[in-house]
Amino acid sequence: MKKIIFISFLFSGCFLYTATKYQPMNWKGGYEETQLDEKTFRVYFKGNGYLSTEKASEMCLLRCSEICLEQGYDYFIIIDEKERITKNYGKTSSTTRYKYNDYDGSVSSNTYGGNSYVISKPSLTNTMVLVNEKGEDNITYNANFLFNSLSRKYIK
Repeated sequence: MKKIIFISFLFSGCFLYTATKYQPMNWKGGYEETQLDEKTFRVYFKGNGYLSTEKASEMCLLRCSEICLEQGYDYFIIIDEKERITKNYGKTSSTTRYKYNDYDGSVSSNTYGGNSYVISKPSLTNTMVLVNEKGEDNITYNANFLFNSLSRKYIK
């Protein structure tokens, strides 16, 4: 019984070190939205340290297009966009090994590890307004086109 528990624990750990998937918000990240009025939504996407800012941005746009289509609209305009990178800093542990030289009585040492690292976690917020007609400007997104394009990459 102990072997089964240990093996289950060992394999479950392998899944902790993957990039955030396109999913509703949970402890690994994901998307969530707030409806601000009849045609306005704020969409938030939070990634972990294994997800690039570019992919987080695309997943946020994918959720925007999904909401637009679910609400029965064809296009949306992003009226506010925010990007944030949270950085966590750390340092690996270090080990020092000492070596005694019998010939001359000297002691030498080598230190390994002690490296610094940074983990960057992207998060994005898009505030969008839903519309049924494409505007004359270049800032109106076609929800159906965007959904078809991005869902191939992120919805499995």
